[in-house]
Amino acid sequence: MAVEAPPAEFAAYSPTRHVIQHAKGLSKGPNRHVSGDLIRECIEDGVPKKVNRHKWRFQKRIGGVDFVTVVATDAHEILTAHPIAVDRPKAERRGYWSATELDDLEAVIEYHEQKQPRPF
Repeated sequence: MAVEAPPAEFAAYSPTRHVIQHAKGLSKGPNRHVSGDLIRECIEDGVPKKVNRHKWRFQKRIGGVDFVTVVATDAHEILTAHPIAVDRPKAERRGYWSATELDDLEAVIEYHEQKQPRPF
């Protein structure tokens, strides 16, 4: 049986408090530099991958940085969004991110690697 991908429409999901805090830069840890536009781009143009029964992740490379946005299809919520990989030379050539932002994004990845691994 083929698995049907979730809606790839930003409007199909509401952000959780967790996502809003990160978008506003109010959360613990390094700045993820996520925004509504970045999350929209992940959902609408990213590659969907099923995590479990009701969770999907959308992955998208943006300016040399790979981001994921995780959604809960049963609750129609955006659960989290964060970088998972930085190709520093490509990112610097693209000029999308400043050097400080790239430092932050690399710190986010390192921060998450030190925590317990997540299934997404």
